[in-house]
Amino acid sequence: MKMKFRLRGIGRAGSMAALTAALFASALAPAGPWAPKAAAAETETVFDEGLHPLYADYSWADVDTSYAGAARSGALSIRMEPDYGRAMYLYRDRILNAADYDRFEMWVRSEGSGGQRVKLVFQAGGVPLTEWKLHELLPGGIPAGEWAHIAIPAALISPEHGLIDTIILSDESGA
Repeated sequence: MKMKFRLRGIGRAGSMAALTAALFASALAPAGPWAPKAAAAETETVFDEGLHPLYADYSWADVDTSYAGAARSGALSIRMEPDYGRAMYLYRDRILNAADYDRFEMWVRSEGSGGQRVKLVFQAGGVPLTEWKLHELLPGGIPAGEWAHIAIPAALISPEHGLIDTIILSDESGA
């Protein structure tokens, strides 16, 4: 089973219009109405036609960060095969404070029959903070052949101290 991801936008955008969705759009927008409107142009892109320099790919799954197949926007996406406990592991060179943001958004699309069992894990210093089962966040599971949107409040990503440095997407089925 294969799944495609496109990571985009961990940003401090004052307007959600600046957060255009992609295959897996990882967008954290600032919390509260006090975010300056001028900051809308400031966006840290995790993946947009390539992995952002602050992120390193330490995946142990079959991952293609230059996949030219189906992309929600743009020409490239990340393609991952989440089988047998394998994972896509993206490590950020500098700590990110999730408390500065409003939410984490992503888009996923499955190949084949769909229904992959995949979990999203946020870590800091090698310690898992929270875990989200994507197939439970989407009614009917991860759909085949169409993009599905997921949004998670940033306050739930790292509830104790707000810090994260790793995003992991991994197989949960074991098959």
